[in-house]
Amino acid sequence: LAAQVRLALAASAAAALGLSAFLARRIPRAARPALLLLAAAALVVGTLGGLENRAVRRLEAGWEAGARDRLEARARILEEDFKQFLEDLVRPIDRTGVPIGDRRAAFSALLEAQKRSRLPAERLGLSIYGADSALLAWEGNSAGPPPDLLSFPCPGPAFATGGDAATRRLYAVICSAAGLRWVVEFAIDPAPGAGARDATSSGLAFLPRWQDAGPAAVRLREDRGGPDDLAQLFERQGDRHWGRRGSEGGTTLAFPLRAPSGERLAIVSLRDRRASQEIGAHRRLFRLLGGLFLNASFVAGPLFGAADLSVAPDAGWFGYANLTSRQFSPGL
Repeated sequence: LAAQVRLALAASAAAALGLSAFLARRIPRAARPALLLLAAAALVVGTLGGLENRAVRRLEAGWEAGARDRLEARARILEEDFKQFLEDLVRPIDRTGVPIGDRRAAFSALLEAQKRSRLPAERLGLSIYGADSALLAWEGNSAGPPPDLLSFPCPGPAFATGGDAATRRLYAVICSAAGLRWVVEFAIDPAPGAGARDATSSGLAFLPRWQDAGPAAVRLREDRGGPDDLAQLFERQGDRHWGRRGSEGGTTLAFPLRAPSGERLAIVSLRDRRASQEIGAHRRLFRLLGGLFLNASFVAGPLFGAADLSVAPDAGWFGYANLTSRQFSPGL
């Protein structure tokens, strides 16, 4: 709001309070508290509006300066949650010392491993492969790991991404002392509207604080066997790539999500919220408070003698036939 408008609002609120005090002597004594309460409410609303507008101006002035700090905080949230997720992913297969004498024992071992997992069972798959990469047993939502993951040097754990265009997956493998490879996989929900042309795009909505870190876009690594150009980019400039949006403006941040070994599994792109979005949230809160204040007046008004003010209209949208009859509206 312009300075003149703010001044006019404050003057109007003060005038309403002064006028109410002046007129208080000319109205019934029982209605005076209600009138004074109404004037005080007008002054409070005007003051709150001025404070809210001042907060908005400060937010606009310092919004861009704090963009990097906000994005960095959101990036740390995702890195911490993803690290914990990888630990939970490996948890069912970290006891590879269980003796496996035959395939029946392998199936039983996987069933016990599934019970130890904290992840959703409908999205979790487990399997055991022999030293010759032959499948011995499987359990749950299992679709098979990428072939190169089974040739990863022991003991692990090693991580990889894979799956098909419909369902992307994260894999982990650990070797046992007997040479068996225990594999666990987790099905990731595809991004809304993503198809085969953009199969690597995905969200990480299974992370506990994903909604707090958004808006964000995730791209899983596809080419594990080829050169990782993006890894070279992050190696040159660190794990933080800062940028600017085009016509919309605003700061962006891209960073990798890595396995404990340091290998890149995905890249997350964050964009800072616009100042107008944050201002809209502030104003919605102010409108909510105003609405609550207005509705509270219907309860508090009669307690302070508001009925003696005769401020309610005698006709309006509620003027239906039965309500306007003498029985229900005497004196109309």
